[in-house]
Amino acid sequence: MEKKVIANDTNRPKIIDPDLSYEIMGAIFEVHKQLEVEFLGSIYEKALIEELSIRGMKVETKKVIYCNLQE
Repeated sequence: MEKKVIANDTNRPKIIDPDLSYEIMGAIFEVHKQLEVEFLGSIYEKALIEELSIRGMKVETKKVIYCNLQE
């Protein structure tokens, strides 16, 4: 049985900032379009950082995130 996708599905996560999300996705698609072939993730990461910076976004990388997996 097929599951129908409903646009108003309340189980989907809400996008906090749709404009920012749209701009980030645009940068991701641009990097993918420019690189075309498969590269290591580190190459895509550097290219995406550059593309986001060109678009005027502040980019922070390699942030440490603490989490407790025992709970």
